[in-house]
Amino acid sequence: MILSIDTYSSICGVALFDGEKLIAGNQERVPNRHSEVLLPMIDSVLKMAGISVRDLEAIAVISGPGSFTGLRIGVSTAKGICMGSDIPLISAGTFEAWGELVQGLANEGKKTEIGILIDARQGDWYGSVFTDGSWEKPTCTDLQSWISGHPGVKTWVYESDQVLKGNEKSWLNVYDRLHDHHLAEAAARIGFDRLKKGIIENIHEFEPVYIKDFIVRVPANPSLI
Repeated sequence: MILSIDTYSSICGVALFDGEKLIAGNQERVPNRHSEVLLPMIDSVLKMAGISVRDLEAIAVISGPGSFTGLRIGVSTAKGICMGSDIPLISAGTFEAWGELVQGLANEGKKTEIGILIDARQGDWYGSVFTDGSWEKPTCTDLQSWISGHPGVKTWVYESDQVLKGNEKSWLNVYDRLHDHHLAEAAARIGFDRLKKGIIENIHEFEPVYIKDFIVRVPANPSLI
């Protein structure tokens, strides 16, 4: 049985998987509150399944890219549970997990070229494209560069509180569609497959995947510091 954790964005999600069956799961949009919500959510999911941490075979965690703080909280929590319970840690990249879901959200499940964009703020976007049967290595750039650099991609799935349109593309915003996607569930599926193959992380060395440099912004009113 695998417990998976998703904190890469404003969503905090947890899923419990047994084989290929979802046993229990929960997710909630909790901007800047992952540290308050994650452990109680894990406890709640375990109680729903009637098991304890000792019954878990592994922990799977979304490793990034994404929110610096969210990823740090999710990965640190996963590492702590794994160390305390002596169980394997498995990572799933943000776009790997999206790949488990996105073909069902667009193109009616057809394996055609499709792009995924995640709002990285300050005008930047994390992105990857599914082409030739696999996903490109995710990078961070501005929106126009993404679109002009992939003229063959007609469908873009994106997560942002912005609304994207135009460029003769099909845009699907999943920001507020919590029930249409559950990245923790996708991470659990990836984790189950990797556990069978023995693909696990070194708990002591594993760190989140950061693409964009961390920027500390000074408040407009210095008196607030």
